[in-house]
Amino acid sequence: MIKVCIAGGAGWAGSELSKEVLNHTNMQLVGALSRNNKGENLAEILNLGSRNIPIFEDMETTLSTVDFDVLVD
Repeated sequence: MIKVCIAGGAGWAGSELSKEVLNHTNMQLVGALSRNNKGENLAEILNLGSRNIPIFEDMETTLSTVDFDVLVD
């Protein structure tokens, strides 16, 4: 399973990418970056069910908090 974090995950393109990652059988969306939505749950913003996908404000916090394999920017 590839753990993915998406910069701009709540934005126009990032939200579509987030949905596709969630639907992929070999990927797990574990976090996102967004200055405007920091501290929120990406799943709630995008109506993706009861998942917990934390949104962070900056890369430093993301790196120290989330274990991911790939960052999509």
